[in-house]
Amino acid sequence: MKGFIKGEKGIALFLVLWVLTLLSVIAGEFGDSFRWKSAIIRIEQAEDEEAKLPFNTFNITVDVMWNEGDKEKHFEISTMKVVEKKKE
Repeated sequence: MKGFIKGEKGIALFLVLWVLTLLSVIAGEFGDSFRWKSAIIRIEQAEDEEAKLPFNTFNITVDVMWNEGDKEKHFEISTMKVVEKKKE
């Protein structure tokens, strides 16, 4: 699958780094009280479809949280990534 995110090297690198943490949840903290967590989850296909499809699909979510006064705020972004299966 060439050119999934054509011309957007920064975004492509970001997605590759998240795919490396496949099926996991990661959380962290920035120095200025921002916190974040991310999740990459493979979307399961029905068994009969799994063998036919030449790709896997992943749901990628990143959530950034911060405090503003006595309230917690957050921003969540989610996308799907289609990855070609390895040919054996």
